[in-house]
Amino acid sequence: DGVGGGARTATANLDFSITDPTFTAHIADELSIGRETGASSGRRPNADGTLVLGSNSSVDLGSAAAPAELNIAWSQNTNANFNTFADTTGLLDTTNGTFNAELSVLRIGQTSNRGTADGQLILGNDASITTNIVNVGLGANAQGTLTVLGDNLDFTGADTTLQFGTGSLEVPGGSFTLGSPTDPLSVLRIGYNTFGTGTATTDIDLSVTDPTFTAYIADELSIGRETGASSGATANASGALVLGSNSTLVLGSNTAPVELNVGWTQNTNANFNTFGTATGVLDATNPDATLDLNLSELNVGRGRSVGNGDGTLRWNQTEIISAGDGEVE
Repeated sequence: DGVGGGARTATANLDFSITDPTFTAHIADELSIGRETGASSGRRPNADGTLVLGSNSSVDLGSAAAPAELNIAWSQNTNANFNTFADTTGLLDTTNGTFNAELSVLRIGQTSNRGTADGQLILGNDASITTNIVNVGLGANAQGTLTVLGDNLDFTGADTTLQFGTGSLEVPGGSFTLGSPTDPLSVLRIGYNTFGTGTATTDIDLSVTDPTFTAYIADELSIGRETGASSGATANASGALVLGSNSTLVLGSNTAPVELNVGWTQNTNANFNTFGTATGVLDATNPDATLDLNLSELNVGRGRSVGNGDGTLRWNQTEIISAGDGEVE
């Protein structure tokens, strides 16, 4: 469901798990659950959507030849006049039923900085998503949760990206895989602020429930990174990745090394007390974790004259870090 313009609220909660009817949907271009497209000046529209599949539910979204969009809590409002704002909430629960999606982008809680978004995707055992980009909790006042019951999130195409602004990763299903040795994920960003204001915070601690986590990354891993602040604003980024005993992290190769950034502020804007901060932690102290890091650049705490970078790399591994250029400050 979606809303735009005035101050009204759009609410649609579809829970097919209660009476469990036969529900079948074939969708070509877009599935949006909790989306607003912009607010009129002085207004505050709201969009609240839920789709819960039952055991007799089946959804096909997009195709490999014509991928679709999946949006779960997306506020598109950019109008800042007269305290204009907008709110969105969305939930897609595929614990039951069958869900197959071929996507160009998956948004789980995203704003354009003049709204709120709170989205959650529960990926069931009989759900399968292939996409190019996944954004979780991206934008000021956005948050998102990716809950993995079935290890069925795949990436395809050039520049494949998974990025967490303010988000959570839950793996109650026991395993989560990103990429493969022959087809790695291009970019993984955790605690990523690319929206010029506000705070992005994501802490992923795999040591608590210790799922089987495997990630092959081809170009960049950033943990706590902001890319620049808008004039008069402060942009903050905070990220953490704590590996467990069942974690495997492979970055690049001898012939194609990657960037590893832990606590990196890129702000260069000095107008009107503009500032940026970034804090990052990569904790590899569990000796049973498996790491293979082939790096072109290692940045652990990198700042600017108008930004602070605070990075921590905790290491208790026998593997050697192979790195080219970098800064440890």
